[in-house]
Amino acid sequence: MKYFKFISFLAIVIFCFLIITPIQAQAQAIPQNISNINVNDLTDAQIRQLLQQAQGAGLSDSQIVQQAQSRGMSEDQAQLLTKRIADI
Repeated sequence: MKYFKFISFLAIVIFCFLIITPIQAQAQAIPQNISNINVNDLTDAQIRQLLQQAQGAGLSDSQIVQQAQSRGMSEDQAQLLTKRIADI
């Protein structure tokens, strides 16, 4: 009986870990330090990937830009990012 409880507990812990890990990954839609990124150097595929990750984390387009600025993106680059998002 103790063995069954231990196995059940272990299965629950593993299941919770498998659920929490993707949620944490989605929360990191935008890298921590993006002060040196040039938006013009990003491909459309990279912008789409950013949008998919951010939308998966529940962020709107404007929140993506706000988050990018809070992580070091300049105002000029943020405006370029806004335009690129709108174009896509």
